[in-house]
Amino acid sequence: MIDPETQLRLQAYLDGELPARDREPVAERLDHDPEARAWFTELQHLRSLLAQGELERPLPETREFYWARIEREIRRPEAGAPRASAVPWLAWGLKWVVPAAVAVALACLLVPLLHQGPNGALAGLGQAQEIETPLQQATSISFRSEADGVSVVWVDTHGNE
Repeated sequence: MIDPETQLRLQAYLDGELPARDREPVAERLDHDPEARAWFTELQHLRSLLAQGELERPLPETREFYWARIEREIRRPEAGAPRASAVPWLAWGLKWVVPAAVAVALACLLVPLLHQGPNGALAGLGQAQEIETPLQQATSISFRSEADGVSVVWVDTHGNE
């Protein structure tokens, strides 16, 4: 069996694509190797069958006209090329001011949520409620257990007495 490299060389030899320095060794191998000669004969037969079976399709235009049209299309400037902005400060504003405004808006929303209350808890994230009392020295401690569903509020009206 012929190795794939030799098969490729025989195909290139048949197509006339083999460099001049490689043609002589391939021709010599064809003279001495019957398996290579059989492979080459099969390639020649296949090539002739392809040439006979290929349909001629007339082109509606000449080859030169076809390639000239392609060349014109390549050289023609793009119609949809982006043009420079009429108002450069508007482009700059959209590029830098809009993201900065979004960042400021996010900061305005997040700062109150992360502000610490007087007891050290995050005021915006807790369920804290403000209770008004007429007592001057009242203190309160609250506890909530989600698992038990219980809230306890201890109000101390005697404070620092």
